Amino acid sequence: MIRSALLAIVLAAPAAAQTSAADILTALEKPTTELEQLTAILEGTDEEKALVAMRLMLESGDPAMERLALRVGLTSTSGISRGVALEAYMQGQPTLMAFATGGADASDEFQRWIQSIGSLSSETSGVFPIVIGPSIDDKNCFGAAAGSRNCTSRIAGTEVSFLIGGTWGTASLNESGELVGSISNGSYKTGPVAVKIPLLGQLQ
Repeated sequence: MIRSALLAIVLAAPAAAQTSAADILTALEKPTTELEQLTAILEGTDEEKALVAMRLMLESGDPAMERLALRVGLTSTSGISRGVALEAYMQGQPTLMAFATGGADASDEFQRWIQSIGSLSSETSGVFPIVIGPSIDDKNCFGAAAGSRNCTSRIAGTEVSFLIGGTWGTASLNESGELVGSISNGSYKTGPVAVKIPLLGQLQ
């Protein structure tokens, strides 16, 4: 939007005229003001209006508006808005980074399990990727790679299920824009492992 506003000034000005600093500042300010107005709608008390605005922004094709809608939607107090934003986020096929904590009594099994799917951060924690591939519409899920017919993640409202190392885990989207849940792996006898997946920092 900023580029188009500046371009409009250049095209509208006579060939011999100079663009003033005020013209440039006005062009730069206008998009910011528009985004501020949209933010006010998204964060307003009219949930129906906010939801309509968010859907339109997500479908706009404008990267700035799409990011704004995702950031506000993923942290909305409305579960419906968070669910809509989460589905749009997943459709973007991100690679999520999951932070796992095994607790104070985490065993060698936990460490071996983390190393098999990701990397250790400490004796009791680690991080692993969750690849979200294209949607498989007839199965209502997502695969891990293009052309895959195997479901590796599913979404239902604000809840995501994901397949890691042959085991399904679940996490729910909270109002801080984090997927929080747990996963177990019987093969390594890890027991429930707490998982947190921050989404806002992964927005491009």
